[in-house]
Amino acid sequence: MSEKRLSYLFTTFNTFIISGVALFTPILYIFLIKLGYSYTEVGIYLSVFWGASAISELPSGILADTIGQKQIVILSCIFRAVGLAFLVTDQFILLIISGLVTGVAEAMLSGSLT
Repeated sequence: MSEKRLSYLFTTFNTFIISGVALFTPILYIFLIKLGYSYTEVGIYLSVFWGASAISELPSGILADTIGQKQIVILSCIFRAVGLAFLVTDQFILLIISGLVTGVAEAMLSGSLT
């Protein structure tokens, strides 16, 4: 497969992933409230998510440069799937773990795009 075709497929794949996340994010807050979490717990979840994402941003970019963007995108998808699996629980500690894992996944995807 040519380099140009691979680049096109990679860009298309990332566009679909980012679009899915962008569509899910506004609904997430309502979903967590409907699961029974308080506004404070949802706020803590979001803080953990964005904190983990910010802290993981630089290392994930370096990792993408080291082992390759394709591998990081695949790892990001795996991390996101695991994080989303923890999201549908009513236990607060699992919600926090979900925030950590999906935050790292977000940074990994972002780090692989540069």
